[in-house]
Amino acid sequence: MTKDIRTQLNDYFAKINVEGITIIDWCSGRRKAENHINHKNCKIISVDRIPHRNPTIVADICKPITIGLADMAFLTEALEHCVDDNMALDNVYNNLKDGGVAIISVPEKCKRHGWDDVGDFRRYTREQIRTLLEKHNFKILEDYELRYDEADRLGYLLKVQK
Repeated sequence: MTKDIRTQLNDYFAKINVEGITIIDWCSGRRKAENHINHKNCKIISVDRIPHRNPTIVADICKPITIGLADMAFLTEALEHCVDDNMALDNVYNNLKDGGVAIISVPEKCKRHGWDDVGDFRRYTREQIRTLLEKHNFKILEDYELRYDEADRLGYLLKVQK
């Protein structure tokens, strides 16, 4: 039996050890990355457009926003919910330091999910997400397939660098 997508993501996050850096968790939702990575003395900024999720900053990733330069960013299981995925990736890129790293995950195959106030706009093949990230000047460092056969679900986790 394979692990579900969220468990695979959390297993990947558990291997991340960082200290003294700034992290932006875009579209952080209720399952904030900071709860799953190993971090010490880090400034962690969560961004979400839904106030009751208690983000550090209430903002829409699909509108231009300047937060500041981060060493690391997360945009996991969220890009498919963005009305404007190009603006979302511009925001991630523009708020990363040169050499900064982003962890991005997207679905290719899954049922409609999310809530009415979030939307569910697209899916990405491996080629589509890689091409989109390269278009936004990200260098792809790692590319993993996330598969959950029991739920007939497929997606990708990419580690990219500015």
